[in-house]
Amino acid sequence: MPMNCHVCYWMLCSLICSAFATSTARGEVLLAFNGKDLSGFYTFVNNEKNDPEQQVFQVTNEGWLRISGAPRGYLSTDKTLSNYRLRAEFKWGSDDLASDSGIFFHAVPEDRLWSKSLEVQMRAGATGDLCLIGKGSTMKAHGKQWSKGCIPRPGKGDPQAEIEVKRGQWNQVDLTCRGDTVRLTINGKLVLEGTAAAPNSGRIYFQSFNGELFYRKIEFHSLTD
Repeated sequence: MPMNCHVCYWMLCSLICSAFATSTARGEVLLAFNGKDLSGFYTFVNNEKNDPEQQVFQVTNEGWLRISGAPRGYLSTDKTLSNYRLRAEFKWGSDDLASDSGIFFHAVPEDRLWSKSLEVQMRAGATGDLCLIGKGSTMKAHGKQWSKGCIPRPGKGDPQAEIEVKRGQWNQVDLTCRGDTVRLTINGKLVLEGTAAAPNSGRIYFQSFNGELFYRKIEFHSLTD
């Protein structure tokens, strides 16, 4: 085989192996937002004014999920999940510096605004904190046992350690839950590795709380090892 063909052959093999490694590292897709409708999810709204829920959670022409921020509620997975990797991308839809939302995971019982759960905090200046919601939610992180409040991300409050991107750009959330361990990165930066987490299974809520936001990716993958 000519030298150039050898080079092309090994380059092709390398690309195939790399693609295979990338595809398997995330495991089987357990659930994903399809950009067309809310299949696999349901909505819950604390709705005193009886506004249509579809005004709170909408799929846009771009194939994004829009969450209005009012009234309060959440988009929940139909399934109870454990041992998975969640990859999500979100951006704020307004310039309101008080924008505040979160991803609540392992929520039990279901269909309450503040179910016992763990929360990935998504708030201007505090994205990446991990909050313990409800009695009995616990985690060990940063060498300490936590049973209430929020576990602050490293460097919080230091402008040089800011991990959020500029408004109008997409933030990446990567959450891996394996048994009672939790690993969280925001925009590729590790912000938390926790153990002894409780609860360690449940539904996952995407919150409507304060301020408009959009998701363009929500994917749950099984773990491969």
